[in-house]
Amino acid sequence: MKKIEKYFEGKISYKAIDDFVDKTRAALDPDDDVYIEWHIQEDYQFISVNVIDRVLH
Repeated sequence: MKKIEKYFEGKISYKAIDDFVDKTRAALDPDDDVYIEWHIQEDYQFISVNVIDRVLH
């Protein structure tokens, strides 16, 4: 599994978070399973994009 994580400090717009997630997903293979986790607090936001490894048969 690959993990791409980013911390946003201070007040950040949801548009900036969406841009990060969209750019990350654009760089990945469209067939990959992607799970997005977020933890939003008052003074920071933590975003994690998890890419599940594919098994080739």
